[in-house]
Amino acid sequence: MTGTFIDTMVICTMTGLAILITGANTSGLEGAAVTSLAFNRGLIIPFIGEYIVNIGLIFFAFTTIIGWNYYGERCMYYLAGIRSIKIYKDHLHYSYCDWSIYVITVYLYSCRYRQWSVWQFLTSSV
Repeated sequence: MTGTFIDTMVICTMTGLAILITGANTSGLEGAAVTSLAFNRGLIIPFIGEYIVNIGLIFFAFTTIIGWNYYGERCMYYLAGIRSIKIYKDHLHYSYCDWSIYVITVYLYSCRYRQWSVWQFLTSSV
């Protein structure tokens, strides 16, 4: 848990400093777009910043899904015992196919629309 806190603080601090130092905060962009702009402006090789940000977002999203799945299993174990983990895995989660379709839909939706509407879509679909 401490590693997650330290990693988050380092990444968030570096991202915030990159946005402020490069002046990307005055561009009017929001979300990952402002971070991509900051890394594109700040790095020596042009246009590599957006790839670094996108790859980082993919890895972050994947590890977040795995982490929350683990936390859910541990909470079920704590609340209801060892037998509840099987119920948690079998009945409370989407199947992998449904989950993949959901993730792909959210990804494609978020590529096309503004950040606010993506948050509205995510909160209404939960």
